[in-house]
Amino acid sequence: MDRYQRKGLGTILVALLYLLARDLGVRTLRGTILPENRFLIDWLHSLGGTTEYHEGAILVDVPVRDPAEPIPDGSPLARKFKETLELVVGALYE
Repeated sequence: MDRYQRKGLGTILVALLYLLARDLGVRTLRGTILPENRFLIDWLHSLGGTTEYHEGAILVDVPVRDPAEPIPDGSPLARKFKETLELVVGALYE
């Protein structure tokens, strides 16, 4: 499975989950991540996520923004998510 990492599937899946959560009125997505997965932790931080260490894992809360609210795009990871989200929105809603 390692050869399939960093190819964008996770970004697409998170974008779909994010859009579904937004449609259902969910305000926060929460995930549990292993502390050694710095890539994912940094990526979710770039989207405005906050972290908390809990029993050997990292809990990450990512705000689900209203469509009128801008998604942070101050890092390459956040810009990639924003682009992917826009593509998924275009594919699903237009």
